[in-house]
Amino acid sequence: MNIKAAFRQIYVQTKGIRLLLIMSIYLCCGCVDANKKSNNLMVFAASSLTDVLNEIKADYEEEYDTDITINFAGSSTLARQILYGANADIFISANKAWAHEVAQKKAILKRNNILGNQLAVIARLDSVYKPSKLKDLLNPKIQHIAIADPQGVPAGVYAKKALMSHGLWQQLQHKFIIGSDVRHTMAYIENGGAQAGFVYVTDQLISNSTNILITLGSSSSGIIEYPMLLLKNSNQNSDTTLFFDYLVSDEALQVFRKHGFIIHTH
Repeated sequence: MNIKAAFRQIYVQTKGIRLLLIMSIYLCCGCVDANKKSNNLMVFAASSLTDVLNEIKADYEEEYDTDITINFAGSSTLARQILYGANADIFISANKAWAHEVAQKKAILKRNNILGNQLAVIARLDSVYKPSKLKDLLNPKIQHIAIADPQGVPAGVYAKKALMSHGLWQQLQHKFIIGSDVRHTMAYIENGGAQAGFVYVTDQLISNSTNILITLGSSSSGIIEYPMLLLKNSNQNSDTTLFFDYLVSDEALQVFRKHGFIIHTH
């Protein structure tokens, strides 16, 4: 038998072994992918939490073998998505009403209301108009005021409540530019589309082009809370509960404080 024929015979004889090896590698890769998917968490969170949650997410993923996906949008949008069947493990709303709506219609495993915020009136640093009280927004030279959608977006709901408590809501409505969420509202102010506007204190802290002119207390805007809901779904695993508990750990709360959020102790 020549060398070429010998190699051909060896190739044929080892064909089964090679197929088994390839199948083993394929199955192992499949197991890795399956494990990775089982550690995937889906968080629905209010847009005002974008920066702080992305930082907490990075810290958590570095320490634990878990992939976290966060869907940021207005709380009303997120709540409707969940109620229409979107798969979410955790829902963090910027107000109690939308959290209550979800809790009424979906199974909830855990809940907390530890996180809070404040509403503020802000303007660009180079603005010539510097209202120091809400009544100053009546100034005819302030033609456009940015506000999140008061029909459902929490920041807009809180702003409406504050203006109504001062008897200014009806008088200022013709000036409003409506944002789809608080970050959209912030963009109107930063880009000069509005001479002033209502956002959370935490949103202004990440802006280099604006400053806070008026900080609104809970007596006018109401208490601003971020209810966190651990939702029950068919794909649940222990990693979901671990991350939910991590969100109220000392380590995570320190990050929330750094970003300007209020920690409620009740």
